[in-house]
Amino acid sequence: MPHRYISDIIDINEIKKWQGGDRILIHSQTGTGKSQFIKDILYEYCKRRDKKILLLSNRNLLKNQNIEEISDIKTDIITLKNYQALEMNVLLGGVTKDLFSDYDYICFDEVHYLMSDSSFNSNTDILLANIKFPLKDKISLFLTATPQAIFKYNRVFEHSYVLEQDYSFIENLYFYNKDEMVETIIDNIPKDEKILYFGNALDGYEFSIDRPDAEFICSDNNKFFRRRSSQLAIKEIITNNEFSCRILFSTKVLDNGVNLISPSLKHIIIDMVDPIDVIQCLGRKRIIGDEKINLYIKNQNGRNIYPRLKGVRDTLKRVEEFKKLGKEEFQKKYARQQIDSVIMNDGEINWAKFYHAKYLRDIFSRMVKADKGYEKHVCELLGIDNILYAEDVFERKNLLDILEDYTEKRLYKEDQEEFKNIFFASIFNFNRKVDVKHRGIVCINSILEEDKLPFRLTSIRDRKGVNRDKTYWFLIKP
Repeated sequence: MPHRYISDIIDINEIKKWQGGDRILIHSQTGTGKSQFIKDILYEYCKRRDKKILLLSNRNLLKNQNIEEISDIKTDIITLKNYQALEMNVLLGGVTKDLFSDYDYICFDEVHYLMSDSSFNSNTDILLANIKFPLKDKISLFLTATPQAIFKYNRVFEHSYVLEQDYSFIENLYFYNKDEMVETIIDNIPKDEKILYFGNALDGYEFSIDRPDAEFICSDNNKFFRRRSSQLAIKEIITNNEFSCRILFSTKVLDNGVNLISPSLKHIIIDMVDPIDVIQCLGRKRIIGDEKINLYIKNQNGRNIYPRLKGVRDTLKRVEEFKKLGKEEFQKKYARQQIDSVIMNDGEINWAKFYHAKYLRDIFSRMVKADKGYEKHVCELLGIDNILYAEDVFERKNLLDILEDYTEKRLYKEDQEEFKNIFFASIFNFNRKVDVKHRGIVCINSILEEDKLPFRLTSIRDRKGVNRDKTYWFLIKP
């Protein structure tokens, strides 16, 4: 687990160095106490000096957890608001300067939100300029575990505090290729260990339907699935920092800032394309002591990445065309067409979408150029060299159990069909030297050899008894 916290490198003497107009970048992985530093150390510093703090969050769940934590005790100094509330205020005619006028410290928690949510929220650009052009009489703090997209927009900060990443709490990192593996992974996890899954709303809800030990949650803004979202699970997370069900299927509603403190939560499954989302989802589990977790990540191949790469390239081309033609000519050309939302209806560029597209273009380009590019990029972020492939691990595990049950038993025609059905139902890797559709002895033995399973299937003719002259299969363990 991370052995250092932000409070280890930012003390009162550091805070005293900050001046009005300064931009403070706090970059460290999840669970290193970034927001806790605001709620504890900066709070005490401001309380003694009659200073006020505005703490911004990007999710209602995170805001509500903060409300639960500080209660009424620290609201004399700290005001909690969501980015979205400020964005709406500006859209209704408010001025950013006025929104910040009552505060001395503006804390942009999970600041990557301004970029990462721009793909579905066209208003994140409203506050983006504060990263480059802060108010001169305010001290702005930008907190994030994933600043990569933000750096596309701005790299200059008056003070930067960075902690090295440490993901040694990941006991095993698995990549899986097919959605069906999620069910297999879950079925192979001990019943007393909890599982957290991140993916889109449709997949998460469908996975949860037939599991009595599972719940599904999503954003209240999701008009298609919000009625299916478990309010009990959300309440438990806010008040207890954990969920009582065994499996929780979640969308990005849970991806930022929220704490889950549960020793029994040992497995996290993530189906997200953007590596920033992967890191943020992983960070929901707060590691206590020497806890370990198993991480399962959906592999994203070229078929998934190429369309996204083309999409962001088209977005950036549209901006270049806009710059070349100018506002009036561009609007005239596309007057009756639905165009990319990076060019807004008022004929201005949405800079959050633009710089987020530049970030995505760069990482997707690197991924498609390299063999196993997605895997390599994620492993680089996590600092992990040794990975496992879920299809191989769970295929081998399931086949071993099946083979042990059938060892040294005579399998006549009906038994052979039963054995083949069970055996081939546990095959997940179809990229083999032998065609698995053949389903005969040669095919089975080839799979056993390729998977390095210590078994061999033979065909024997019975020489006596009621089955005389009948052929049976016999599985041996040499």
